[in-house]
Amino acid sequence: MANQISRRGRGERGNTIVELMFAIPALLLVLLALFWLSMLGLSHAKAADLAHQAARSMARGADPAVIDELVERVMPGASIAAVGDGQTVEAIVTQEVSAPVPILSGMTVTVRASATALREPGLP
Repeated sequence: MANQISRRGRGERGNTIVELMFAIPALLLVLLALFWLSMLGLSHAKAADLAHQAARSMARGADPAVIDELVERVMPGASIAAVGDGQTVEAIVTQEVSAPVPILSGMTVTVRASATALREPGLP
């Protein structure tokens, strides 16, 4: 009886290694996906804050070149567009965020945020 137990234990010794060989890459993929999602969230938060600041600055009559410089300094590669009527101005910030792994370099997500502000009275 003792012989059967020891034989069974020896035969299953390699199963743990095989299971780990499949589990570790799967775990790394999940961690990579979580890292990318956190990068997207951080990029969206930056874009939203930047759009809010840009809309406020444009509503106060700031120079568009200064706003473009601010966008490039805070979020390199991002672009800003301004849309407005006589009473409001809307700033739209967009940026392409690529996957953090070179193998997935073709996968990009566009992060977009916008903010609207009322124009200050007396400004053109």
